[in-house]
Amino acid sequence: MHARAPPTPHASTALRTGCHSPRSRASLKRAAIAVSEGVDAIVQCGTNLAFAKVAAAAEFWLEKPVVAINTATYWHALRTNGIMDRIDGFGALLTEH
Repeated sequence: MHARAPPTPHASTALRTGCHSPRSRASLKRAAIAVSEGVDAIVQCGTNLAFAKVAAAAEFWLEKPVVAINTATYWHALRTNGIMDRIDGFGALLTEH
């Protein structure tokens, strides 16, 4: 896996606004596409963003794993406590693992 440069300023704006507006979602999509070239997966780090549903959509556009840190934390807590539930709508991590 290769490290990539930080997101563009447009992506930072989308991240700070929580991706609620159509403009910020479009900016985030463009940024995700731009940073996804040549990588095996994308991990969103930072807990100030409800990125889980955006990550699930990005997996579809990019055809590779996109993991939101909050989703990964939730998945880990479930599995650590022996809860093997699968949850749709938040990406492959919760759906398939």
